[in-house]
Amino acid sequence: MQLGLKIAPRQIQTLKPTLQQLQYYRLLQQTNLELEIDIREEISQNPALEVEETRRCPSCGEIILDGQPCTTCISRKAEDADRERILDEKLDMMVEIYSSSAGQYEASTYEAVADDELPDAFASIVRGITLEEHLLSRVPIECNDFSADERQLADALIELIDAGTETGEAVEDDETDVEKIAARAVKNDNPGFIRFTDEALAKDLDVPLEMLSRVRRRVAELDPIGSGLQSSIDVLALQAELAEDLNEQDRSALSQVIKCHLKDITKEHYARVAKKVGLQAKRVRELIDFMRRNFHIHPRRRFEEQETHAEIENPYVTPDVRIREVNDEFLIEILDSGLPQLKINKYYVESYRKLKANRNSFSADERKHIKEYFERASGYIENINSRRQTMLDITQEIIKQQEGYLRNGPLYLKKLTRKQIAETIGVHPSTVSRALAVRFCWLPDNSIVSFNVFFNPSACYIEMINQILRDETPRKVFSDEEIRDIMVEKGHELSRRVITKYRKKGKIPPSGRRKRILAKEAMEQAEEEEALAAEQADSGEEDFVDGPENDEPEVDEVESFDDVILDSSCEIPPDE
Repeated sequence: MQLGLKIAPRQIQTLKPTLQQLQYYRLLQQTNLELEIDIREEISQNPALEVEETRRCPSCGEIILDGQPCTTCISRKAEDADRERILDEKLDMMVEIYSSSAGQYEASTYEAVADDELPDAFASIVRGITLEEHLLSRVPIECNDFSADERQLADALIELIDAGTETGEAVEDDETDVEKIAARAVKNDNPGFIRFTDEALAKDLDVPLEMLSRVRRRVAELDPIGSGLQSSIDVLALQAELAEDLNEQDRSALSQVIKCHLKDITKEHYARVAKKVGLQAKRVRELIDFMRRNFHIHPRRRFEEQETHAEIENPYVTPDVRIREVNDEFLIEILDSGLPQLKINKYYVESYRKLKANRNSFSADERKHIKEYFERASGYIENINSRRQTMLDITQEIIKQQEGYLRNGPLYLKKLTRKQIAETIGVHPSTVSRALAVRFCWLPDNSIVSFNVFFNPSACYIEMINQILRDETPRKVFSDEEIRDIMVEKGHELSRRVITKYRKKGKIPPSGRRKRILAKEAMEQAEEEEALAAEQADSGEEDFVDGPENDEPEVDEVESFDDVILDSSCEIPPDE
């Protein structure tokens, strides 16, 4: 057989992307800043393109006038009668606040309010809103069942937050007016409390005690929880009563521990506290650990941390998409409203129509010029709109797949791939990868994260490993292989090597070190119980019985160790 090289023609069929498709892929992976630069360059090169003076709504994309809300979004919201009623009540409340004089609220209209009496919007943007302004804005929405007197009382209590009087000090009789009382506020230390008892407030504000207690409780239940209460003990107790992750028995027990037994907790007398509240010592430790991880003691500090969380988390990152939760539904905003809105010049539109109707009305060079620049401008605008629609489709599908993560945290993060998203919305996987390559998302909890978070289940696996290790005892410590078996039973097919990787990533020590730590803690617990038994034998007490004088520790005595209770550096060893 003769072997050799020769050249011969061969016919094959391939698909090549068009210039418009290549341009779309280039625009898709650009950030908003890069896209704005690209738009400016395209405008300078294409005479058929010009900037449209109108703006578009970031939610629905419809054209809106400058300074005016989107009529399409408003009409959709108007379909909800309850929401419309709440907005009307909020508007009435704002009118009452702005038209108030010397603390007396009177019905008014916007025409009756002078321009210099309205707040400076730009000043509020620069300095941010305060805790008091936030609470005043939430009362009409979340406390819409209040009467006029209850609303006025709620506003008065909010104005009294962090007033510079000592706990229980009575306000002078001639200072029952809200503005005069609030004028005494001293903002040196601002935890977000009202240093008055309910009895003193009811007397000085001349309102029924039952009404004041109810309104004060409702204000304290607003986010951040505890605003306007008397001390950090009350703030912790209220959070325990409202903790949705605990059952009724645990909520009641934790509230009792906070109110009556924090002094024993600081000394780590868990066995003694457990007998008093009717729980096991191990469960008391778990509740205290839950309190340290989830509760706060200063409402104002909590509010300021929430306001600046996104900025601190990613100080140099600008989000491309925002996901908001409104009435238990997620809304998507593509944050590109600052980009120039493009349109085709009217002359080129008319000329192109004439060219299609009669080619002989233009010369060859004119036909080439009009056709080239008109089609180039039309394709460019179409690609920008397709880029926006692709981001909307991808984000909407991510919300459907990762709704548990958005509502409940990393533990509910599902395994998701870009290929699954692509198959659902009908695009190629490379399109999804390009769209999310350098994109960031603004989540409902006010944090800014990369879109890669939705496709990385490591945070979920680390939290699951931590939950498995909570059942460990000194005699039973799980190895990585046993952890893998438990994960497989829960439906997560992972190898032992992957479990080790996630364990190290979560800074979880190996089984040998965990066993030594648990043994040491068990020994300390046994010594503590022996000491407690010896103390009971010496005193002749059969059991510890709470008395009313022991259930009410003095506020000054407990407040000195508030920070100790929630100090993250103070470790609580798990019980056997």
